[in-house]
Amino acid sequence: MTYRLLLFLCLVLAAGSPSPAHATQDAAAGLIYGTVTWPDGEQLTGFIRWKNEEACWDDLFHCGYRDNPWEDYLDMEQLRKEHRREYFANHGLIDRLLYSRNEKDQDVLGWRMFLIRVGDLQSIEIHDGEDDFAITADGSRHQIGGYGNDAGANLLVYTGEGDPTAIKWNDLSSITFQPVPEGAVPYAERMYGTVESQEGEFTGFIQWDLTECLSSDILDGRLNGKNRDYTMGEIRSLARAAKENATVIELKDGTSVTMGGSNDLDSGNRGIMIETPDLGRVVVPWTRFIKVTFVEGHGTGNGRGTYQNQGPLQGTVTTTEGRRHSGRIIYDLDEGWQWDIFNGSQNGLDYNIPFSLIRSISPQDEETCEVTLHGGQVLVLSGEQDTGKKHGGVLVIPAVGGDSVQLLWDEVQEVSLTP
Repeated sequence: MTYRLLLFLCLVLAAGSPSPAHATQDAAAGLIYGTVTWPDGEQLTGFIRWKNEEACWDDLFHCGYRDNPWEDYLDMEQLRKEHRREYFANHGLIDRLLYSRNEKDQDVLGWRMFLIRVGDLQSIEIHDGEDDFAITADGSRHQIGGYGNDAGANLLVYTGEGDPTAIKWNDLSSITFQPVPEGAVPYAERMYGTVESQEGEFTGFIQWDLTECLSSDILDGRLNGKNRDYTMGEIRSLARAAKENATVIELKDGTSVTMGGSNDLDSGNRGIMIETPDLGRVVVPWTRFIKVTFVEGHGTGNGRGTYQNQGPLQGTVTTTEGRRHSGRIIYDLDEGWQWDIFNGSQNGLDYNIPFSLIRSISPQDEETCEVTLHGGQVLVLSGEQDTGKKHGGVLVIPAVGGDSVQLLWDEVQEVSLTP
């Protein structure tokens, strides 16, 4: 081979190979990153993790709304009548009498969840855990608190210098999120693979037991009567044991062990979550789980920039009488943004779907609806308030002038959403 030909091949190979900085950025982009600030102005910047849980931009931040943001648009008298009708239909005479006596004290709106991917947050203001605010990517402020362990949880901040810094939520004044800087080195790899279930296969990023999602996370149990643990990064596959309340663990070194004795590895397992680009989050329960096989080389997921411009829900609601109302959609009287999450179950599997992935929703009966996604998939979901059980109805706010329209769920034939 001539010198010139050898030089040419070296240049081609160099041009086709990513630079180390680019490769590192791709590997770290999906991890949560930002700055935490204390009331005295002190700051710390790095990768942020909710202790033992949320670590990536597509992880879900759970808490409650302090107040329903759409209350000023709602016909409260209609809600009171519907609440009374539903209560009377399911209770006896004595309960009805007590209800009537205390009806003015009834909360007809009920408690509402604030559920959002971390990547859709711009920042969080912290005021002793009582009057916290979540600011979304579009600048909207949402007063939060009161439910779940995410608003109030301890945080870990990885700066790349030794062990992470543990921080108490209420010691802070704010958390500001930002893209992972170029050249940042991830503190762990994210688990990716294919889950085999009795309802089919799902491929994407994995959370085992709804918690373990990084290569550094620990899987613990009992082996031969003794405590034993492995890091997720050591494991090639996990399968439910055929005859035992246990899990078969296949390691990357080729060895295989069967372990139980903890909720990580037996029927106490809370489920195996798969983050997919077309469906959002799918949770396979232990009873329907067969096996998960991990694959390396898929990075940590989409970077922060992917979650910008998640605007309001827009579309058309068609009623059972054939009327059409178009404008801004407030689904179940509290979900009015593309970043809001639709919840439902099918064949024992739970789905958490960003509204941005949904094309239409059509009620089927009192507790079931058909959800059609932009990718063409059709799911028949039930078991949650979003699917019809205790559904609050739909509010439509016209884009230009006119009065808002509030519809009961049994008046809705289809909700069609604009991408």
